[in-house]
Amino acid sequence: RTDATHYLKLIDRFKPDMIEAFANPMRFLAHYASKEGIRPEVGVIRIGYENLTPEARREIESAFGCEVYNFYGSRELGAMAQDCEVHGDLHINAERYIVEEVEGRLLFTDLLNYAMPLIRYENQDVGEFSKRRCSCGRGLPTIKSVIGRSFDYLLTNKDKWINSHAIGHFIVENNMFDWCE
Repeated sequence: RTDATHYLKLIDRFKPDMIEAFANPMRFLAHYASKEGIRPEVGVIRIGYENLTPEARREIESAFGCEVYNFYGSRELGAMAQDCEVHGDLHINAERYIVEEVEGRLLFTDLLNYAMPLIRYENQDVGEFSKRRCSCGRGLPTIKSVIGRSFDYLLTNKDKWINSHAIGHFIVENNMFDWCE
């Protein structure tokens, strides 16, 4: 708790225009900001590297009083998709990537990587394309959701596969921890 409060006070003192962070640590800070009554001044928060749930977005936006943008990328490929001011589906950076969905798995072809071409590269992410157009008018293809990595699944003793994110939703729906409120 002390470390979280310390970092929140540093953020408040610095007043950054933007914070780029992992979803879970930022939600952790948001939880303590709300609990301790600290409301740091931040311009915008860009979340990436982990799946941003709607609950986490709401909690972070509420605690920091700013918009939260979702970013999807990887070490191998860079910035592959992000949301816009509408905060709906993720816009694919179609100028650089061809993205395919094959049985729920996302495959990427990087059109600008001449040193190490990645063609139909599978990074183990599971996602779903969106069939709707974003109301922002950009016209880029969109991904409805990135559910997680294919190894984010648990195999039950009844030979059923459960996505580990479903367990997180169960925890939130059943208000099992005080951060679920």
